[in-house]
Amino acid sequence: MHQDRVRWPVLAALLAIALVAAWWAFRVPAEPRVTVRPAMALQPARQAPVPSAPAPPTPPAPRVAPDAPSEAPEEPPPEREAAALVRIHGVVEGDFQGASVWVRACARRVGIPSHDRTFEIRMPAQPCDVRAWRVQGLLERPGPAVAVDPVPGDDIEVVLRLPRGGSAGFGFRFQPREDGVLVLQVHPDTPAHDAGLRSGDLILTMDGVDVAGMSQEDFLATSLGHEGTLGRMEIEGPDGTLEQLEMRRELIPASAEVR
Repeated sequence: MHQDRVRWPVLAALLAIALVAAWWAFRVPAEPRVTVRPAMALQPARQAPVPSAPAPPTPPAPRVAPDAPSEAPEEPPPEREAAALVRIHGVVEGDFQGASVWVRACARRVGIPSHDRTFEIRMPAQPCDVRAWRVQGLLERPGPAVAVDPVPGDDIEVVLRLPRGGSAGFGFRFQPREDGVLVLQVHPDTPAHDAGLRSGDLILTMDGVDVAGMSQEDFLATSLGHEGTLGRMEIEGPDGTLEQLEMRRELIPASAEVR
């Protein structure tokens, strides 16, 4: 009897729960279950390859140093510093004789106007002879040399002198040698040409002075003079024959042709 009393209340409770569950199931419909399948990737349709022109090769990119501009302008070379040069200046003395006058120092030269005898040359420091030259027609005659041996930054003042004597000559080019002065070229319509001097002749004496071993400056000082003066020279021909020639000095124009 006691077990029946316990069993019936339990069964009644279970029945009540079942009825509530059934009522709730009919009141709220169950949501349908949807199964989602993963979409299949669509494969593009195969097409026949279309021939095309080959693409031009891509030029390689220029190599640029880090932190540098891509097109940096080239820097100009540094100019020679003024301290590395020397200044040679001074005055030219002597008779211009209506001729052009130049001052030369190594490879540098400047013209000197007759109204202003001063000059200035800036040049690299190197040993050099500085001279004043008188140029008249074909004749270029140097004055005495002044030797300089500067160091960078030097300022040297010199006094130059033009060659003494006249600038009239005979009209030939020459080369000093140990045995005399060799005639290289003779200008036509000049005293040398009219007297019979020819290329290849060897001058042995000029106005009685032995010219063997003379320098160019010494021979010019011996052979040149004032216009109209008489000059005598002893020559040896290419065949060894000796001859005496006389000719008067003239100013040789720059337009004279070489024979």
